[in-house]
Amino acid sequence: VLMAVCAAVHKVSTQFLLSGSVGAFDAAAQTAIKTVLADEADVSTSAVTLTLTAGSVLVTADVFFNTQAGATFAVSQLSAGVLADAATFEATLNAEFAAMGLTLTTSVHNVLAAPAVALQSFESKIVES
Repeated sequence: VLMAVCAAVHKVSTQFLLSGSVGAFDAAAQTAIKTVLADEADVSTSAVTLTLTAGSVLVTADVFFNTQAGATFAVSQLSAGVLADAATFEATLNAEFAAMGLTLTTSVHNVLAAPAVALQSFESKIVES
C-alpha cells in the first residue's frame, strides 16, 4: 500500500547588513555566521542557509524547522539574544570568527529584518506500508 506523507517546513528569516565585501565572507566565515544563528536557534548549522548580496554585505538568513513551535521558539531566542541589536550581533559574530581562527572582523550596520516565522512549503513523500 502506498500512502502520501506530508510535513510542513517552517522558516525563520532575518536580514542584516555587514561591512566589507561579499568576497571576504568565504565558506569558513559563512560557517561562523551559521554557527552563531544555529546556536541561538538551537538547531544544527545544516538548518541554516545564507544568501549574501553586494551593497556592503546584505545577508538573508533562513533557519528551517519541522514544527511551528520550534520556529516560534527560535524567533524568541534570536530576537532576545544575538539579534537583539547590532552591537550584540557584531560582538558575537566577531567572537565566533576569532574562535574559528579567522582574521576577518566585521561591523554590523543594522539588523534590517527581525526574525519572523513563515510557512515555507510542504514536503510530500510517497511511502510504502
